[in-house]
Amino acid sequence: MEFIEKETGGRKLSLKWRNIGDGLLVTLTGGDEHIGAVAVGNSGASSVITLPGHRDDEIAHRQAGRINRKTGNDTVFLVGIHFNNIQPDEISKICDTAELMVDELIDIIEE
Repeated sequence: MEFIEKETGGRKLSLKWRNIGDGLLVTLTGGDEHIGAVAVGNSGASSVITLPGHRDDEIAHRQAGRINRKTGNDTVFLVGIHFNNIQPDEISKICDTAELMVDELIDIIEE
């Protein structure tokens, strides 16, 4: 499994992926790792399942769709990020960092 790690505001995120046939399994975690949401990107569309009480669905849904549209790979994207006492501006930075990490992943896949 390959990975990219980045830090934002002292909070570390880890993006890991591996090929499964022609598809891609991607996980994005940070802080207390868990399964918060899972999205599938397929044929330019994406769907998401969110576990009750979690708010990881926006990142999972957006990034699964982006990876699928850019690479053509069916993509399963699992997100589980939890940092205690996180503030709204920190959430925004985490979303921006996730976007950059997925940009790097797409560049790697397209090489």
